[in-house]
Amino acid sequence: MTLDLSAIDALHWSHVSRVMIDNAYHGDFTEWGMVAYVLGIPMPPNTAAHTRALGHRVNVRTCHAVLDFLDGHLRAAKRTRA
Repeated sequence: MTLDLSAIDALHWSHVSRVMIDNAYHGDFTEWGMVAYVLGIPMPPNTAAHTRALGHRVNVRTCHAVLDFLDGHLRAAKRTRA
């Protein structure tokens, strides 16, 4: 099943960045996912073989992507003001 993102694509913003992350669950983007990984709390049953370790990797990758995005945009904004 593929998520229909046409409504998001139809929005008109001055700048839009969307990143698709395979094998990610919503909980991977919350602190609960990180805490559960560190404490070794097992995943609820799932058919996708999603693990806390995979969720941790998704979270770390996402955090780095957000930091890179913000760093790039903030540095570019700073250069245009200088």
